[in-house]
Amino acid sequence: MPSKIFLFFLIFLLILSVSPFLGAFENRIAKADSLFEQGNYTDALSIYTNFFEKTQKASTQMLLKMAFIHEGLEQYTEALYYLSLYYHQHPSFEGLEHMESLAQRQGLKGYEYSELDFFKTFYYRYFEEISLFLLLLGGFCFLILLYILFRTWYVPRYYPILLLCFLVMAFSLIVFTKQPPKAIVFKDQTYLMKAPSAAAEVSNIINKGHKVNILGKQDVWYKLLWNNQTVYVHQDNLHLVF
Repeated sequence: MPSKIFLFFLIFLLILSVSPFLGAFENRIAKADSLFEQGNYTDALSIYTNFFEKTQKASTQMLLKMAFIHEGLEQYTEALYYLSLYYHQHPSFEGLEHMESLAQRQGLKGYEYSELDFFKTFYYRYFEEISLFLLLLGGFCFLILLYILFRTWYVPRYYPILLLCFLVMAFSLIVFTKQPPKAIVFKDQTYLMKAPSAAAEVSNIINKGHKVNILGKQDVWYKLLWNNQTVYVHQDNLHLVF
């Protein structure tokens, strides 16, 4: 009993210690929003960036504002980074089109999209909700089938087969589907190495802004595909977007 009381007070003290910091952050974001509305974009961006770097959290509106300010400052890599984070939270064709248009104007790769890309992102964004729906639907259909069999009603032979195929497909989607991570190159003169080592041969040198698909990671090196060649990039040169 004493240990439970001690644990309760410890949690209570922890909440009290964290609350002022959370309130301070909220006040700073409100101040940044006010500065943004007044057109004081650089000061608003400074607050937004500080908050994001410390918490790694941002609302969709905050991400849009940061992208808008960076684009106005012609800092296109940062603008595309925050647009990508926004798109991951709020998939839309408009977001894809704007990123592709902005990237094309700057000669950047990795932002080309198709309808399939949109639906993939939508699926990954709502993966938990879709998975739960598929499980509930499969369970409901299975219970109906058991009820029909219990009542000895006639069941067409293909019904159980269709239900089994649906359950196998749903299980495969839930267990084996994984969103491939993407990243944006954040440094000019980024070396693409042929092996995960600083002493390896250089395959190519690219500037910042390109979006790449991550194939894997070995120590501090990300493995990716560039111009149909497998290359490695040091993690310090990339910012993951999801």
